[in-house]
Amino acid sequence: MFRNRSTSLVFAAAAALSVSLAAADGAQAASTTACVNKKSGSVKVLLGKKAKQKCPKGTSKVVWSAAGKNGKNGTNGKNGLNGGSGGNGASGANGADGGTLVVRAGDGSTVGVFAGSTGLGPFTILYVLRDGGLYPYVGSGQLYSNNSFTPTFLDAACTGPAYFEAPSDTYTLFVAPLVGGPSRIVYRTDDLTGPARAWAYTSTHTTVGATPPVAYDLTDDGTCETTSLAPGEELVTLRAVPTPPDFSGPLTLS
Repeated sequence: MFRNRSTSLVFAAAAALSVSLAAADGAQAASTTACVNKKSGSVKVLLGKKAKQKCPKGTSKVVWSAAGKNGKNGTNGKNGLNGGSGGNGASGANGADGGTLVVRAGDGSTVGVFAGSTGLGPFTILYVLRDGGLYPYVGSGQLYSNNSFTPTFLDAACTGPAYFEAPSDTYTLFVAPLVGGPSRIVYRTDDLTGPARAWAYTSTHTTVGATPPVAYDLTDDGTCETTSLAPGEELVTLRAVPTPPDFSGPLTLS
């Protein structure tokens, strides 16, 4: 079963943490459908025919548009006044850099560079660049999990090599550009008390054959359950990376 992991590639590649569905100029934008966990706020995006299915118990279906129609062009401003006849004036000094927003823990220590935020259910998620990766944190300081993009395993304990399951028609467009970048898949149970695991994308990938192997996913409570692979899908090898620590909250920007 493909669990809509390719959607994570869109906002991760953008590094601005937004999902953008391109539409023709002036045309109605496409919509996105997702199941949102009422307790944890974790999001599972539904693609294609799955968008018409009901969400599991304990989740709510949410539908939103990626973009509206283009607005009309504004009117041109008036021309500015010409300068005096005394010759060209000296160039002004360069302005000071705007600076970078830093995410800080409750004790003042640095969590990392602020890269954006989003609201998921009861949580506000802060995306932080640190240790070469992009990681989600909740405001209370714990490393959060983008569980809707759970990696795939080929062992029943979900402890061996991890893979990212993607339709073949999305690999070149979405996955390949992420290799070597800060995009990370983070897994953690919904209660945020257990250890987190993180992976980076690699350029190694294999196509699932006509007889797919038995595969497994981690559920929100940490259970390793069986899942289905579809022939023709791409299994992208993930590289395990050290997970950053939790911090004391509340997190602030400075």
